[in-house]
This record gives sequence, C-alpha cells and structure tokens, in this order.
Amino acid sequence: IIGSEAPISGAELGSAIATDLILRREVNAVMHPMIAAELRRIGAAFDEVPLLIEACRYGDYDEVWTVTCAPAEKARRLIARYGEEGAATFATIAHQQVSPRVRAAFADHVIQTDGDMSETKRQVEAALAEWIIAES
Repeated sequence: IIGSEAPISGAELGSAIATDLILRREVNAVMHPMIAAELRRIGAAFDEVPLLIEACRYGDYDEVWTVTCAPAEKARRLIARYGEEGAATFATIAHQQVSPRVRAAFADHVIQTDGDMSETKRQVEAALAEWIIAES
C-alpha cells in the first residue's frame, strides 16, 4: 500500500493496518507529525487524539482527557456503526492499543460513557468547569 499511487479507502487501510504492525507504524509515522503540525497551525484548544499514549504525545498537552466504556458496550457500538466485519477489524486494532486502564493512568479526567448522553454531558461539563477554574 505504501508507495502505491492508487487511492485506498479508509476501510481498506483499516483492514490492512489491523493485521500488519509494520504498515501501521509506517502510516502512523507519516500521519502523526502532519496532524500535530496542523493542530498547532490552527491553534486548536482541544484535540481528539486516538493514539495519544501509543504515540507518546501526551506531553504535548496541558491536560489529557479520555473516554471509556465497558467492553460489551464498546462491542455493541462498533457493531451498530460498522457491522460485524468492520467491528471485528476495529476490535483487532483496539487489542493492539494500550488498555483503558493504562490510558486512564495518563489522564487528568476519565469520562465514563456507559450511561446515556445526558450523563456523559454532565461529566464533560464538570471536567470543563474544573479546567476553566484552573486556567483562571
């Protein structure tokens, strides 16, 4: 895939990097610096960085927030969004990432998303209020 002139879909790339560790590292090595540069260029106040811990980029941020849910809920959401086959691909990738417990150890705030949207929103608003107070 790397070096090919033919376009590739996100699904094809996802399937390829799910099973090829070397390819995933090559893609990450290309993409992560470009994404970080663009975030700095636009002056983003908040960034969503799925591989922040794995890429050792957590030191680039004043605070790290993470979201988590129970494995069964995560599986249900993946199947609802991507179907059985797509969910299996994402599950393979997720198993190769740091665990939610490790991710939480690096986080200033952990948002539990097992509840309904209003509960998630309440947690985010509380964490944001703490951040605003700390920044003032």
